[in-house]
Order: sequence, then structure tokens, then C-alpha cells
Amino acid sequence: MSEILEAYKAASSLQAEIEILESLDEEYGQDIYLEMQREADAPKYDAKKLFRDDVFDDLSDRVSSAVERCGYPDFRFAGLNRTTFDVTVNGKDKKSEGKGYRGFLNSIFAFVLMKYLDERGRHAPRMLILDSPILSLKESKQEGVTEGMKSSMLSYMLDQCGNCQVIIVENEIPDDVDFSAANLIEFTKNGSIGRYGFLLDQLIL
Repeated sequence: MSEILEAYKAASSLQAEIEILESLDEEYGQDIYLEMQREADAPKYDAKKLFRDDVFDDLSDRVSSAVERCGYPDFRFAGLNRTTFDVTVNGKDKKSEGKGYRGFLNSIFAFVLMKYLDERGRHAPRMLILDSPILSLKESKQEGVTEGMKSSMLSYMLDQCGNCQVIIVENEIPDDVDFSAANLIEFTKNGSIGRYGFLLDQLIL
């Protein structure tokens, strides 16, 4: 009889805990719903709308000049799309280009933006890290992607870098670019020749 009574007490206690948890769940659920409603009703933040026309036009002109200097084939004009804040070339949005061209234009835009912040920004990072911007072009099978585009882009960045630092990780580099102003570090994957890899303490098995 005592065992049945203890089991009944345990069941009653468990039921009470379940009711408390259900009450808390309902309360928190209401709080979450109200917070979601407040967020939905709040004005949406759109950084693109905060750019003054003169700033946008200046940045767009710089992008156009950079794309031309970097050897984009059949170049006529370029700039930024005000709606997407992304690069357009010859009237075509970047998203309509192939992977190789998108990587090429992304790298140019990132570089131009870094330089613009360096000259005009209150907080300028003065650093840009690019991972294989040339490799994406090298692997691309699209017509019009040329070795000259790769060389022109690197030469442009070397010429315009100034006080900023650009780190480019690349498998192969063109041999017709003057890298005398750059610090070239080759990763040899050989423990006895040069630097093995990115990590100085690379464990060689």
C-alpha cells in the first residue's frame, strides 16, 4: 500500500512540474511572438540608401576606371548598380557573368572600396586579403578570359596599393608582372626548402 502511495505522490509531483513548464512555455512563446511583431513593424535598415549621391557616383567612377585598367575584354563602360550596389559592366550585372568574371570583378571592387575608405573613410582597415582571384579565372572555360586580365589586375593593385596592404593567396602567378614592390612568399611543402606552408610550425610527417 505504501508503494502505491509513494508512486501516486511522485506522479502528482511530476504532473505539477509539467503544468509549471507548460505555463512557462506559453508565457515565453507569447513574449517571442510579441518581439517578432515588433521587429516586423520596425523600419528596415538599408545601408545602400544611406550613401549620398556624390559618394555613390565617385565610387562608381572609380570602379569603372579600375575595371578598364584591369583589362576587362570589350570594355565600354562600368559602374555600380544603385539597387544592388554591385558591379555592372557594359550594362550587364555581375551576377549574370560566369564564375571567373565574378571573382575578377569582386576582387577589383573590394580593392577599390578599400582604397576609397583609405582616402575618405573615418575608419579605414587598409588591408585586403584575396584567396585565389586568379585561380578562378584560370579554371574558367569562358571565352574572353585572358592571361592579360590576370596580369593587368595584379599590376594595377601593385601600382595603386599605396599605404594599404593586400595579401593574395595564389597557386600560380603571371611571369610578366613586376613584383619588385611585393613581398613574395612561396610555400614549398618541402621541409628542407624555403617555407613549408602558411603555419611556421607545420608538423612534417
